[in-house]
Amino acid sequence: MNSESNHSLLNLLGQPLDGPLVATALRELEATRSPRTRGRTNLNFLARSRGVELKFRPALELGLESSSGGAPDRLLASTLFFHGEGDEDFVGYAGTLPYDLKFEHSRAAVRELLGPPLASSSHYANDRWEFGALYLTLDFATDGARIQRVCVGLLPKLSS
Repeated sequence: MNSESNHSLLNLLGQPLDGPLVATALRELEATRSPRTRGRTNLNFLARSRGVELKFRPALELGLESSSGGAPDRLLASTLFFHGEGDEDFVGYAGTLPYDLKFEHSRAAVRELLGPPLASSSHYANDRWEFGALYLTLDFATDGARIQRVCVGLLPKLSS
């Protein structure tokens, strides 16, 4: 598995923490468990030297109990962060970003590329879109001149 490929990394979403795909990726990324992790309900793994962070949440919170072998507490990869240079002390992610994005894109350029965001913050320079089962949140520099962080995550499935 080439962990520097955003497609390979995006394929981790929904995969169990204790599964072989995740184990291989975490090893290749040299990711370590975040010291900010609280208990076992949500875990974050940081690969600061690769500009990547991967968050895990219980299957129940994501509405994915059935795809986790019926184990509601099984931790699944829920969110993937691609950090720009210096964002939270990460080395900038050097691979290709999802959705044809580049860290150099301004907020206006991203909106031209992806269309109007579904939501924007009134307190922070960030925008959010939804694409199928995934959401995309982009954090921009305060002046909107460039992307600082790309966050792609699973939208929780609603119970029917």
